[in-house]
Amino acid sequence: MCGRDYDKDILQIPVSLLDFKKYMRQWISMDPSDVMLERHPSSEQLLKKQEQQRHTFNRLQQTDYEMHPPQRFSELRNGSRKRIRNRVHLHTGYDTVAARGSGPTSLRMSSASSPYSRPAPTRITCVDNRTNRRAKIYEVSNGKIKIASFKTTTISALSDGVRAFIAPVDGDSPLFETRKAYIIKNYTLSQKFGRECIFLNPNSRKFQTASFELPEEAERSARYLLNPPTVLMSGEEHDLFTRGGFISLKGQIEKMQVPRMTRVGVGEVPIRDLSLRCGQKLLDVSLWRDEALVELSLGDHVEISFLRATLRPAAKLNTSSYSAVEKTAAEPV
Repeated sequence: MCGRDYDKDILQIPVSLLDFKKYMRQWISMDPSDVMLERHPSSEQLLKKQEQQRHTFNRLQQTDYEMHPPQRFSELRNGSRKRIRNRVHLHTGYDTVAARGSGPTSLRMSSASSPYSRPAPTRITCVDNRTNRRAKIYEVSNGKIKIASFKTTTISALSDGVRAFIAPVDGDSPLFETRKAYIIKNYTLSQKFGRECIFLNPNSRKFQTASFELPEEAERSARYLLNPPTVLMSGEEHDLFTRGGFISLKGQIEKMQVPRMTRVGVGEVPIRDLSLRCGQKLLDVSLWRDEALVELSLGDHVEISFLRATLRPAAKLNTSSYSAVEKTAAEPV
């Protein structure tokens, strides 16, 4: 092995699983005396890692052969290579990463990365809870859309004094009691619903602790996650579609279509389009999901809350998960 580029040998490993195993046998059998220590100041560390790699690979190789006999390697070659690679990384801190295109792979120290964020233990206060009961499955029978089943979700609004979070859970029992303080560990922080969400798993820990005072702004931000503000407007404002945020409208239904199913994401949900007369303006409104199935008739006076305005492909108002459609008395002229 004298005269070989030692670093290059370590960093270049063939892609094939069988070549990988063959190469590993050659690599772990290298005589340390052949390594030119004067050219590699960190060679002692590499040799120590080599010894650890040799024991780990032999043990994992034996286990892999027991689980997947040689006659099955033709169909499980890729899976076996991935298993050995991941398990060697688990025990030694090294990861094999394929180079772009064809060619060998490289052996390098992998950086810690995860699709989930696991923050340090955090002290939080539960500001409020809200329980939602929304349709889960819709069915169409004789041309009429009905709700086949419901889903109940309870959402907790939390704050650590600076940031606001929500913690959703299935069912009507909240994860946290209102006005109680907790220390939580090993939780998952996600942006699943466009907001910072805290999810507890079987490894999470939750401890009740002494209450602490929240700044007024922090408490308001947490409450807005459950019940965001909405502004009741006349419908004739010039900035109706550009002001942002939620708006609510009162008006009379002049045109209305029957509910229909439309595909959203991985499933289908009901939608109903109508035209709402608000003063001198006739506004297009789309009712989504549960609100699309509310019993309405032409000429009804209604109030629709928590609408979102869009300009593309055309100016329109859409209901949201906070919306409600209620019939009202006719406005006095």
